[in-house]
Amino acid sequence: MKSRFLLTAPLVALLLHFVLPPDLSTAADPATTPANPANTANAAPAGSGAAPADSEFTITSVEERRLLFSLRQERDRLADREKVLAQKEMELKTLEQEVDKKLNELKALREELTELLDRKTTEESGKIEELSKMYEKMEPAKAAAILVTLDEKIAIGLLGGMKKKAAASILDNMEKEKAASLSTAFSAGKTE
Repeated sequence: MKSRFLLTAPLVALLLHFVLPPDLSTAADPATTPANPANTANAAPAGSGAAPADSEFTITSVEERRLLFSLRQERDRLADREKVLAQKEMELKTLEQEVDKKLNELKALREELTELLDRKTTEESGKIEELSKMYEKMEPAKAAAILVTLDEKIAIGLLGGMKKKAAASILDNMEKEKAASLSTAFSAGKTE
């Protein structure tokens, strides 16, 4: 049992050396502890924080060599993976900044578009009010003949901007079907 422990002590030292960070591996390394004076010659100076070099370990079996090789491969694989993850993290941060920039640009464009639409609506409303006053002053028969040819929405807007008496006179001079259609659309527009 004692010989088995002695055989595995270098193995434990190798494991601790390659698995733990350098400052922890020397503190937990049985080769560096003062309780084992036989291995004190291979120990790193106390407080140096440096890990013992690979050449300080005596590899006595094929199994230990395989284990050492496997640990080195795993350490290299983990280091490569860490590099890849760091690179992907940088790429994600860059993409996030680009997306934020695009979102801010879209937000600015949306605000500008909303402002333009509001301005256009205001201008159209002003023009319809002016046209309503003009049609109000026309003879009802002539105004009716023109309103029949206009788009229904525009005609409804013009009738809505007139005084009720003038609008009634114009509707009275239209064909019954067109007057009924405009009246229905006008009342539906007011209730919405």
